[in-house]
Amino acid sequence: MPAHINLAAVASEFEADILTKNLSLNGIPALQFSAMKFSHFCSLTDDRFVTIFVKAESIKAARGLIDEMDLGEFIIKEGGAQ
Repeated sequence: MPAHINLAAVASEFEADILTKNLSLNGIPALQFSAMKFSHFCSLTDDRFVTIFVKAESIKAARGLIDEMDLGEFIIKEGGAQ
């Protein structure tokens, strides 16, 4: 099993900061990766989302916390809709 798995994608680094800080404050360390920082080096992707990762064993708790804190509005659903 991978050490970290994809929890969510959000539209901006600001939204990613909100989610990762809330997760971390509740004992769930989270990492974020922004394709925007690397997009000028690589034109292979149109993905402009910021991806949030958590440890594999924390994924269920992280999803529950996002629902509990009503932060799901920041999550980008499949197809790019929020």
